[in-house]
Amino acid sequence: MPGISNRRKKLKESVSKVQELKRAARNVTTAESNLNVVEPAKVDGRTKLKPGRKKAKKEEISCAVTRRIASVFKLEEKEKEKARERTINASEKLAELQKNVKKAAKKRRKINEKINMNIKIKKIEERTTELEEAIASANSDEPSTSSNDLLSNDTEDVMTFKTNSKRSEWPTIKSEDIVLRTIDTILADAEQVIHNNCQPRTHGSVFNYPLLRNIEITHFVPPPVHILISLVTVIIEWIRKIKSNNYTPLEEFLSKTGAKLHFPAKTYNGNECRKILSHFRQGNPKRILYDGYGKELFEAAANIELFSVARPLLNDEIQSLESFINLIFNLVKDYGQDALKFFLNKTKIHMLKEHVVPFVRMFGSWGIFSEQSVESIHHIRNVLDDRVPGAGPDIGLKRNNLFLKNQVVALRYC
Repeated sequence: MPGISNRRKKLKESVSKVQELKRAARNVTTAESNLNVVEPAKVDGRTKLKPGRKKAKKEEISCAVTRRIASVFKLEEKEKEKARERTINASEKLAELQKNVKKAAKKRRKINEKINMNIKIKKIEERTTELEEAIASANSDEPSTSSNDLLSNDTEDVMTFKTNSKRSEWPTIKSEDIVLRTIDTILADAEQVIHNNCQPRTHGSVFNYPLLRNIEITHFVPPPVHILISLVTVIIEWIRKIKSNNYTPLEEFLSKTGAKLHFPAKTYNGNECRKILSHFRQGNPKRILYDGYGKELFEAAANIELFSVARPLLNDEIQSLESFINLIFNLVKDYGQDALKFFLNKTKIHMLKEHVVPFVRMFGSWGIFSEQSVESIHHIRNVLDDRVPGAGPDIGLKRNNLFLKNQVVALRYC
């Protein structure tokens, strides 16, 4: 029998290789389609399986794959169910939160309406009382004691009252629109501020009603440093408004004094304002001269600052303080009604004009009732804290003890 030629052997080998590659490809495709959960059984080339054995093996593999796929589907369904539950819970919580927000807003609106109504009623009562007094005084030909008699066209006292309008409208307010402030209206305003602002989104910055409800308005005066800051600031703003924002004499003077702006407000603080006013006193040998627009206003403000000392004032000193306050407002009136309205539009300038002198006459001092003596303790505390370096509760306790001991020694021997 003739043997098989080499060519036919090669063809037969190539055909067998192609068949093996096809079988391998089918096995790989089946494994990938089943999420790679079943690995094909390794075939031993030395063992030849019978046709029945191959069929049983395939059935076992298909059953295992089916069970695996079913378990994967169950896991996916469980995850989907959990996601649906989370979505439903989130929707319910959001709906409940929105409902609570609406209730709170409705409650706030009712409170604000009630407060506004009380304010309106009180203002109507005050206005009615004033009108009754005016009518009674007109019928009896006696001098009126109503608030309208407090007005003065020469001094523009219409700016000295609290009105219902915005501050920008104060210069054009008519006398019949003026309503005097009382303790009750101030408390009502404070309550309205609390209800409007004491919210979580404002971090609860206003959290309680005023504790002092029986102190007369005449017993309140801003401390000297705050009034002097406002006075120096408004003088600088007026000069820049009339001349220009780059008025050379003023800007050069401020630069030479070394006064630094306080950011972000871009204003001068108390120490910088004192530094500026110190250059308008005759006894300062190192003063820097300023001969520009508004020089006399700075000089009058510097004279007022002399009486902001923390001690009782003599009667002559109180008279001098009143004279300098009248002087600065007479100088402002010399610049015209626009200047007077510009200055009196500031609350602290109005307090300086109308309330400082009566307060000083009543209590004998202005600087004693300042918070500056308490504020100065911050500097002492900062210096003492630098002596105890580090961080943590223990360090904080050591710093507190050092500060308390230092203050006890200061109070004992000073």
